[in-house]
Amino acid sequence: MCNLTETQLKFLQEEAGGALTKNEIDNLEGQGKDIYEALGGKKFFDEIGISEEEFVAKFDRDLQQANDNAKIEIKGLSENLVGDLTAGARKSLSENFESIFTASGKEGVEEITEQINTLTKNMKPEQQKNFIKALTQVDWASANSVHTLSELAEEYGIAEDGIKDLENSIIELNNAATKIDLKKVGEQLKTLFGLEKKIVSGEQGRSFTEEQKNNLVAAGVDESKFQYNIETGNYDYIGDKIQDVVDAINNQTDKMLDVKQLEKDVASGAAATEVLKN
Repeated sequence: MCNLTETQLKFLQEEAGGALTKNEIDNLEGQGKDIYEALGGKKFFDEIGISEEEFVAKFDRDLQQANDNAKIEIKGLSENLVGDLTAGARKSLSENFESIFTASGKEGVEEITEQINTLTKNMKPEQQKNFIKALTQVDWASANSVHTLSELAEEYGIAEDGIKDLENSIIELNNAATKIDLKKVGEQLKTLFGLEKKIVSGEQGRSFTEEQKNNLVAAGVDESKFQYNIETGNYDYIGDKIQDVVDAINNQTDKMLDVKQLEKDVASGAAATEVLKN
């Protein structure tokens, strides 16, 4: 292993040479047998049941895949911006643009590339490369991930006003969904349904713990309608009708159950049951 070059080691560390640039990939051409020997040769590979021919064939396939990824054209962005990307990063950026194209067509891709070109126009070369690298580290199909772009850019020492606008454009043009934490949603639903049941049955009355009060306020109940009761340590609802609390709970649970991403994540009736079960 210690006889491997740095480039050879990088090739082995990430599938299909994803950590290599185009130049590094070119320099590995025909080195499958050398790497085989450097890793221990026949003595080592016989123990794990891989022949030299099998190893070299896989090396050549992976190298070809890396080469293909490294040559992916990123339309609208110059090679000055993307030329130093690794094969894996280039593939990732290409897939991100493909998702924009699928959602918003050619016009959407052009809008994003225009914003990127405008943002990077006045950056120093090193900043440009780092910003493009940050774009490859973000999943454009996830709103949560896209919103980390400005943070990644800051880590690279890049602070541009237009980055937030770019985030919003990617989310809008890609119809990027905010990932729903199903477990958290399930807990919130059970809490609200439980409160509604107790209120309707008369078991709850108008007295609520601080946690219950906070849940109801989050559901849309007017916080000014709660008054702290020093004797019980709870919060009394002083609104005219307790039915207003029930209506707020119903409105909130309807919203929570009408989230498109939730519908995508809950792929089966069993999953839905898991979310809503008591």
